[in-house]
Amino acid sequence: MIKIGHQYCLTIILLILIPLFTIGGCASEDGGSSGGGGEGGNGSITLAWDAPTTNEDETCLQDLKGYRIYYGISSENYSETIDIDVGNICKDTGEQGCDTINKKTCTYTVQGLKPGTWYFAVKAYDTSENESGYSNEVSTDI
Repeated sequence: MIKIGHQYCLTIILLILIPLFTIGGCASEDGGSSGGGGEGGNGSITLAWDAPTTNEDETCLQDLKGYRIYYGISSENYSETIDIDVGNICKDTGEQGCDTINKKTCTYTVQGLKPGTWYFAVKAYDTSENESGYSNEVSTDI
């Protein structure tokens, strides 16, 4: 299993017509959405997180495949999911991670959100479909 710990924080960067600001405590955009509850709105937010570098057993994570962003209008009750391949959303920070794996910061913009309060969490998964636990939950008002 993929380790989720202190190094895996989720941050929201609100994209409003004016400047950007960040909610959360951690450190652009590609992919698609599953639609559903977010469909038809014009709000968007950018989520950012540090990519995990180790498995639960402390071995280096060599086979990270992607992330699943879970979101909805109730805390810890996510009605929408976006499945993202690691490819285009993570950028190397230049810092050394586990063994020869460099640390990476990932960002993704969720679009089409209707007005209201939205809650978000992310899970990482590897090539064998082993999935981590949820990241911390973040929320924002659109």
